[in-house]
Amino acid sequence: MTRREKLLAMSLLGVLLIFGGGILFHLFIYEPMSEVRAQLDNERSELLKKQNELASEQQQIASIIKINPRLTQWAQLSLPPKDPVLKQAKLPPEEQKRKHLANLRVGYEGYLSNLMEEARFQRGTIKVEVRQSNRAPAPTVKGKEPPYEQLTFGVVGEGTMENVAKMMRAFHKTPLLHHIRTMTLALANEKNAKTASDGLLKMDLTIDALIMTSGEERSKLQPAKLAYPPKVLAEPERNYLVLNKVNMFTGLKAPARTEEEAPTPTRPTEDKIDVLRFVKLTGLTLDPDRNRWEATLYDQAKGGREKTLNTGSRDEFTIVDKDDNPMLEAKVVKVDEEYLIIQSEGKYYRLQCGDFLYPAIRKPLSKSELARLGITPDTSAKDK
Repeated sequence: MTRREKLLAMSLLGVLLIFGGGILFHLFIYEPMSEVRAQLDNERSELLKKQNELASEQQQIASIIKINPRLTQWAQLSLPPKDPVLKQAKLPPEEQKRKHLANLRVGYEGYLSNLMEEARFQRGTIKVEVRQSNRAPAPTVKGKEPPYEQLTFGVVGEGTMENVAKMMRAFHKTPLLHHIRTMTLALANEKNAKTASDGLLKMDLTIDALIMTSGEERSKLQPAKLAYPPKVLAEPERNYLVLNKVNMFTGLKAPARTEEEAPTPTRPTEDKIDVLRFVKLTGLTLDPDRNRWEATLYDQAKGGREKTLNTGSRDEFTIVDKDDNPMLEAKVVKVDEEYLIIQSEGKYYRLQCGDFLYPAIRKPLSKSELARLGITPDTSAKDK
């Protein structure tokens, strides 16, 4: 092979090596790197999109919480998922849960019964029971507890529209994660003309209450103290008792009859003073769980249980005679370690521990006394 042929062969070999190396570089280095770079760009774009969505959601949540910070209190509003007392007893987890759920059902049933009694539904018609829920259970993740558990209760009772309004108002003021799922109202007995004309209703409720798995553990049904009490009623506060005057079942109250048409009115068999002089303020105590003062009234003539009052869900009460005729309807305005202040028919009265409602209601508080107590008179109270 001549020198010229060797030079050509070497040149050709060099060209082949360069061309082949370029092809190999393109196939095994450049193309994979381009694909990886494109994939990284797509992933960065998706990540940026997700980050923007998350930031938008967090901003939206922050703005909602700023408007209503009570939404952050769901853990306290939940029915307690566990009882610390049962945990200390070192029972097996299944036994702890079984006992806790049983205690919880009994406690919530008692709470519903008290609501119905305080709203003055007809005695003997009140029935509270555990019902089976027709809703699907909470979705679960393998190896984890469900996020919540639902308890369902049924409440039945007979009363007027006023009793219904009082019960519903007290229910919605209670700081718990619960709601009324179904409600049925009907005349208690349409065949009974007297019952129908009196507007006596039969109420049937189905109530759901939630136990959040990550909720606050406590021994009592309701939370001790909330930084932001839940607002579930209309603001400014409205007088829901007017529903009894414009009753959807009986209509407006019938006009007064003439003397010839009017039946002989039934009068209370007891005098107001004779009833109130036996109702005594027996205690002023601080509830450490809720950090508020509560008062207890006891009717020495009737006996039975004491009536617990506070400025929360139990701020209204009615004293009746032996025939259930109302003698005094009042609202709790203030409770502290010294006094119970109540309002009735636009006037304010003060009781100390040991005082009876009569003669306490003989001496309404003056404007100067109310000012010293930090109470602003409700000018609309007389119209309610």
